Amino acid sequence: IDEEVKKLIDVGLETAKALLKKHRKLMDKVAEALIVKETLEGEEFEKIVGSSKAALVTLKS
Repeated sequence: IDEEVKKLIDVGLETAKALLKKHRKLMDKVAEALIVKETLEGEEFEKIVGSSKAALVTLKS
């Protein structure tokens, strides 16, 4: 059981790393906006994310 749990954790970690790497530029844009303004309304967030809505779907799943 411990070995299976470790495998699940390792897979989750690798998935998280891959998603962060894939969407790094988008995260940086959001981070920059948050540094300037501290909070973002939904419309502001969508404006930054723009055509990257597919990225959000990927992050949700």
